[in-house]
Amino acid sequence: MLSGKTARRNNFRTLLYNKAHPSKFIYTKSRYSIMGIVGKLLAIVGILVIAGVIVSIITPNELSISNFHYCSSINGWRDYEEHSKSYTNGEQVFMYFELKGFEKRNEEAQIYQTLTILKPDGSILELDGVKLNDYPMINQSIDANGKSSLWFDNHLPVIDESWERGQYKVIIKVEDRIANTNTTYSSSFIVE
Repeated sequence: MLSGKTARRNNFRTLLYNKAHPSKFIYTKSRYSIMGIVGKLLAIVGILVIAGVIVSIITPNELSISNFHYCSSINGWRDYEEHSKSYTNGEQVFMYFELKGFEKRNEEAQIYQTLTILKPDGSILELDGVKLNDYPMINQSIDANGKSSLWFDNHLPVIDESWERGQYKVIIKVEDRIANTNTTYSSSFIVE
């Protein structure tokens, strides 16, 4: 162990201070103390975090489904009457959701959306001879001028005695045909 005088005379710098033994220091010839190195690393990490935030602001959002709601009616963008996940005979299942992170070409989005409904026993729901397995709901260009989100309305026929009682699984898939990306959203509702 070097004395403080010898260390300073030989251009050593203080690296650590021992609280338990205040008279004992550890010296190094390095230009940077541990605190100096830690400070520089924190500065670099801070720059990387800021760069990450800037990149996430500049980079387009990932395609995603949000603001999903079961409804009893839908009139337009964020204009719907919410319903619980439980339905009975005579009611109709409406599903409202929004899509974000899509790309535009000439202020239009090219969207392909399918719907799959699994019955309580796990089999595909069939309505009027049509199986709802990746059933195309939307396959079109949509005016997206000035819009960062699009809203969708998927609804099923009125529930009657032919519907099994229990939990139905909903799988919504959306493809952005311009960006060639897709997303999936799952939920469930109950027929009592």
